[in-house]
Amino acid sequence: MRFQGAQAKGRQKEVAKQIPSINAYTRITTLFTIVIAVALSPFLWSFPELPTLELHPLRTPAMANLIIFTVALLHVLFTNEIHIRHKTNGGAVFALLFLFLLSCIASCIGSISIWESILELVNTLSFAVVFIAVSSFEAPFAFSLPLVTSLAGYVESLLALREYAFSHTAGLKEWRAFGTFQNPNLLGGYLAMCLPVMLSVTMHLRQRLLKLVGVLVSVICIIAIAVTGSKGAFMALLISLLLFSLLLLARLQRRRYDVLFLLCCLVLLVFATIAIPTLRQRIILAFGAQLHSWLFRIFVWKATLNIAIANPINGSGIGTFYLAYPKFTTVGPTYTAHNSFLQIASECGFLSLAIFIIFIVFWMRHSIKLMWQRAQAESTLIIGSICGVVSFLIHNIVDCTWYVPATRLTFALLLGFTMAMCNGGEPGSRPYQTDVDGFTPWLRGSRMKAILKGFAILALLLCSFISFTHVVATYHALSGRRAENAFFAIEAFERAISWEPLNARHRIALANALLSLSEPNEHKRALKEALIATRLQPTRAANYHTLARAYLALGEHSKAIRAYNEALNVNPHDTLGMCELARLYERLGDKEKALRLYERVIGLMRSPYGQYTAIDAPTDVNALTASLRMASLKLQKNLSERELLKLAEDLKLAIALGESYLGFFHPEMGEAVVATRTKVESELAYAYAYYALVKERLGDFDEAERARKRALELAPVIEHEGFTEGDEEHEEK
Repeated sequence: MRFQGAQAKGRQKEVAKQIPSINAYTRITTLFTIVIAVALSPFLWSFPELPTLELHPLRTPAMANLIIFTVALLHVLFTNEIHIRHKTNGGAVFALLFLFLLSCIASCIGSISIWESILELVNTLSFAVVFIAVSSFEAPFAFSLPLVTSLAGYVESLLALREYAFSHTAGLKEWRAFGTFQNPNLLGGYLAMCLPVMLSVTMHLRQRLLKLVGVLVSVICIIAIAVTGSKGAFMALLISLLLFSLLLLARLQRRRYDVLFLLCCLVLLVFATIAIPTLRQRIILAFGAQLHSWLFRIFVWKATLNIAIANPINGSGIGTFYLAYPKFTTVGPTYTAHNSFLQIASECGFLSLAIFIIFIVFWMRHSIKLMWQRAQAESTLIIGSICGVVSFLIHNIVDCTWYVPATRLTFALLLGFTMAMCNGGEPGSRPYQTDVDGFTPWLRGSRMKAILKGFAILALLLCSFISFTHVVATYHALSGRRAENAFFAIEAFERAISWEPLNARHRIALANALLSLSEPNEHKRALKEALIATRLQPTRAANYHTLARAYLALGEHSKAIRAYNEALNVNPHDTLGMCELARLYERLGDKEKALRLYERVIGLMRSPYGQYTAIDAPTDVNALTASLRMASLKLQKNLSERELLKLAEDLKLAIALGESYLGFFHPEMGEAVVATRTKVESELAYAYAYYALVKERLGDFDEAERARKRALELAPVIEHEGFTEGDEEHEEK
């Protein structure tokens, strides 16, 4: 009887082993949900968290984070295990990742904007969650990850080629494809990361028909990279494909036709570069007409390094680069450093950058070492993922795709996939699984497991809550900006503040809406909100602009002047603040100070600030306003010929700035561009009119007549005769 009972218990155990547990089903479901979210990220979350972008709440990075954290939280709640898979020295990779996260958390201490740091910290934590989740995949399931990445890259390539074909048909021969991303460089970086994975999947396939489909998909992706015109993506892809060939040749010595296939891809990439004018022209003109792009980056890198040197331990605070940058730069504005490694150093300190680099080095060493122990078919996929990671890292030397959810989460997926493949067993065999037992000996106790699980639940709950509040607050803030009247806008911004009380931007938006009303009590409320915003974000010049306007609405001119001066202290290139302060000096009768400020704005346009910008077009048109006001004040005096020539040069510079803006920014680019174009056209017309008056005084009547004609084209209602006397009418406009 005892023997039969033992046999029955043994059969029950064998049956139990064959039937997947609820934990296994929950684990597989949650992990694949995260993978699907990462695969959809290029189409939903391909824009960084920038203050100038009015993204739909569902397309904000916080929405991606909310999905990832919620799914991870459900996984931890409904399973009894926390899976951290590793082997041999793989635990060092997770330990370094944990240290990097700790350094990011430490950078929030003393941050120049605590809420911006919290949001970016949550973005970084979502990267870590995806990496850990994907690395816990078992080998049979992990094979689907490169396929999912390849499909996402293929669909994005089709969208890019469709966009380029329509633009080319419309006559835009040098159009650069954007796809679903903010700019072509980000799209090129994403595709350059996906292509090595596509090539590895193609080599992994056995059926000839499927292999032919894989070749076609890879060719489409290569052409799509070419139509983005991204020099950085081209460089990253070229180096990663060369590395792919070397690793493949060393690992798969008997499959030299795969190396030949890679060499054909390299030849195709070069041919596409020559045949497609988008990338060809940008490479040819890299040290000619496109030289400003490299010089701008060099100036930005220098400013970023200065930020890191000024804050070597904790940085300025994770996610606060664009708030610290204006005080250290000498060139035009930018929201990213165009070098993710330098930006990490400036935001989190040199220690964080060192930990991140060591994390990548250990991951690379671990992956390549264990790659040799895997079967040849699996090694091909591992090599593809390694080269995709290398492409991402190289592209981030000249760009900041680390701060784009789509590329960062795909990067985490590739890192985690390689770890999963290296640590897993052969397909169909018993998987290697340690949970937390093998991480360090002191984690083996059940009490420590419970503590870790409680800590994970608490962290995921907090991150989910922060992401949810940001999504809801973004919805209300967007409703406020699109409100038909000030009362609806005020109500919407108050709701946004109730969800995100530490977000200074909502308070500034509320203050501006309150200032649009004529009631003194509302102006006092606006002043209160602006003061809170300057404490939450003390290095943003726009906050002090609103504070100064609130003081002006209450009649406190001296405090308004101090607020404008504080704006110029945190941003020496704040041309809007200079123009508004100069107008205030005009109202107070101090025209000499006003003239000096206007001349300072014009001088900035002749400095590197005006010459080197992120795009080959003016992004700061306040010099046009400054030139008009300066001409209005100077023409009221008896100027010498030398002074008239200097004024003519200043007006000509402003006119060139306005014409360049109108030539680059078209009405089809959006409502914001249309509004700015209308303002620029009006001011440009007056600039031509002033220029005509100056040329008349200098005796150049032909040039004056041409300027008048252009002024009439831009604004037919403009009055030329007695223009200087009628300048008050322009002021009112």
